[in-house]
Amino acid sequence: MNTLHNISRIAALGATLAVALSFTAPRTLAGPGPEYWRNLGKPKPEASAPAAQPSGIVCTDSKTVAVTEVKNAWTNGRGPLQVSEVGTKRECTSCGTFTVMKPSWPNARGPLQPVQVAGKHDCTAACVTPPPRA
Repeated sequence: MNTLHNISRIAALGATLAVALSFTAPRTLAGPGPEYWRNLGKPKPEASAPAAQPSGIVCTDSKTVAVTEVKNAWTNGRGPLQVSEVGTKRECTSCGTFTVMKPSWPNARGPLQPVQVAGKHDCTAACVTPPPRA
């Protein structure tokens, strides 16, 4: 008698759980939602361009730096890493220094301490570079 009561109770609990899941599952697995489908035909807004540096900055210590890219040697994404030069850019450190907090121990742990780091910026477009020395 007690076994029959337990079986019917478990069956009723399972049926209740199945009904509850049937109401919540379509909402969770429906997809991205109406906002996504509504905006499919509209053109995407143009990304705002980053603020350009003022062109009056004179870079006194600009130098040409190689821009490198690290990728796998094999086409399937495996194998040894290869460093290849993609291009060059002009970079200078005449912007001053910034104070950043870095760990004080050699294993990149430990208490933070302030460290002075030279500021850098890309000189290829906006800076006035002095003529090269002969």
